[in-house]
Amino acid sequence: ERPHYVFQDGKYYLFTISHKFTYADGITGPDGVYGFVGEHLFGPYRPMNASGLVLGNPPEQPFQTYSHCVIPNGLVTSFIDSVP
Repeated sequence: ERPHYVFQDGKYYLFTISHKFTYADGITGPDGVYGFVGEHLFGPYRPMNASGLVLGNPPEQPFQTYSHCVIPNGLVTSFIDSVP
């Protein structure tokens, strides 16, 4: 969901967000931002942080934030879903 690129230091960083309810049957993982890095726009890409997870919501608050976007300086913007 919402894939976007950041080009920095000669590398392409591909970021996407995901939610548990969008996973195929039998697949699980945290809701959050997943990142991949490659030397060329069309890849190949390898997952950042081994799993690809860059920023995840806590398991007890899977919808804490959503609609993440990594901006070129590396900061992540998002919306708060609800305030307790």
